[in-house]
Amino acid sequence: MQGEIITMSGNGVFMRLPTQLRPNTRITLTVSLPTEITRIPLKLLCQARVVGQNESQTFPFGIGAIIDDYQIRPARRHN
Repeated sequence: MQGEIITMSGNGVFMRLPTQLRPNTRITLTVSLPTEITRIPLKLLCQARVVGQNESQTFPFGIGAIIDDYQIRPARRHN
Protein backbone atom coordinates (compact mmCIF):
# COMPACT_ATOMS: atom_id res chain seq x y z
CA MET A 1 0.00 0.00 0.00
CA GLN A 2 1.30 3.45 -0.80
CA GLY A 3 0.78 6.57 1.25
CA GLU A 4 1.90 10.18 1.45
CA ILE A 5 4.16 11.35 4.25
CA ILE A 6 2.99 14.71 5.57
CA THR A 7 5.58 15.20 8.31
CA MET A 8 8.51 13.12 9.53
CA SER A 9 10.88 13.50 12.46
CA GLY A 10 13.68 11.40 13.91
CA ASN A 11 11.24 9.20 15.80
CA GLY A 12 7.86 9.49 14.11
CA VAL A 13 5.79 10.12 11.03
CA PHE A 14 2.34 11.41 10.12
CA MET A 15 1.04 10.15 6.81
CA ARG A 16 -2.07 9.71 4.71
CA LEU A 17 -3.13 6.23 3.63
CA PRO A 18 -6.01 4.89 1.53
CA THR A 19 -7.23 2.74 4.45
CA GLN A 20 -7.40 2.90 8.24
CA LEU A 21 -4.93 0.98 10.39
CA ARG A 22 -5.50 -0.08 13.98
CA PRO A 23 -3.25 1.19 16.78
CA ASN A 24 -0.15 -0.99 17.31
CA THR A 25 -0.25 -2.22 13.69
CA ARG A 26 3.34 -2.76 12.54
CA ILE A 27 4.23 -1.03 9.27
CA THR A 28 7.30 -0.81 7.07
CA LEU A 29 8.10 2.50 5.39
CA THR A 30 10.45 2.94 2.46
CA VAL A 31 11.40 6.55 1.76
CA SER A 32 13.60 7.75 -1.11
CA LEU A 33 15.87 10.41 0.31
CA PRO A 34 16.46 13.54 -1.82
CA THR A 35 19.74 13.36 -3.72
CA GLU A 36 20.02 17.15 -3.37
CA ILE A 37 20.87 16.42 0.26
CA THR A 38 22.43 12.94 0.18
CA ARG A 39 24.35 13.39 -3.11
CA ILE A 40 23.84 9.68 -3.87
CA PRO A 41 20.56 7.73 -4.16
CA LEU A 42 19.61 6.38 -0.73
CA LYS A 43 16.53 4.77 0.76
CA LEU A 44 15.39 5.00 4.35
CA LEU A 45 13.77 1.74 5.55
CA CYS A 46 11.74 2.14 8.76
CA GLN A 47 9.96 -0.29 11.03
CA ALA A 48 7.17 1.60 12.77
CA ARG A 49 3.93 1.09 14.66
CA VAL A 50 0.69 3.00 14.42
CA VAL A 51 -0.10 5.06 17.52
CA GLY A 52 -3.07 7.10 16.32
CA GLN A 53 -5.25 8.19 13.44
CA ASN A 54 -7.38 11.15 12.58
CA GLU A 55 -10.98 11.02 13.68
CA SER A 56 -12.30 12.13 10.29
CA GLN A 57 -14.12 9.63 8.11
CA THR A 58 -12.70 11.22 4.98
CA PHE A 59 -10.36 9.60 2.48
CA PRO A 60 -7.39 9.40 2.72
CA PHE A 61 -6.97 8.53 6.39
CA GLY A 62 -4.26 10.19 8.48
CA ILE A 63 -2.18 8.05 10.81
CA GLY A 64 0.62 8.76 13.24
CA ALA A 65 3.35 6.17 13.77
CA ILE A 66 6.42 5.86 15.95
CA ILE A 67 9.61 4.71 14.23
CA ASP A 68 11.09 1.84 16.24
CA ASP A 69 14.04 1.01 13.96
CA TYR A 70 15.52 2.21 10.68
CA GLN A 71 18.29 1.55 8.16
CA ILE A 72 19.73 3.66 5.38
CA ARG A 73 20.63 1.71 2.25
CA PRO A 74 21.85 2.55 -1.23
CA ALA A 75 18.97 2.84 -3.68
CA ARG A 76 19.04 0.60 -6.71
CA ARG A 77 19.78 2.51 -9.85
CA HIS A 78 17.35 2.19 -12.71
CA ASN A 79 18.85 1.48 -16.14
